[in-house]
Amino acid sequence: MKCSPVPRQGAYELYWYFASERQRAFERRVAGQSCPWTDDPILQTYKFCNVYRALIGYRSI
Repeated sequence: MKCSPVPRQGAYELYWYFASERQRAFERRVAGQSCPWTDDPILQTYKFCNVYRALIGYRSI
């Protein structure tokens, strides 16, 4: 018998925190502010594409 997946508590909030913080960092970088553009250690260490990049590509399909 297959069980239904159980959502992890806080996953939704964590996703939106990440997406909004990534977008804020992107906007700060584009505005010419000096780094670090965020206090988040993950976003300071690793590179991520623009949050809207996937949406633009999807929209053109």
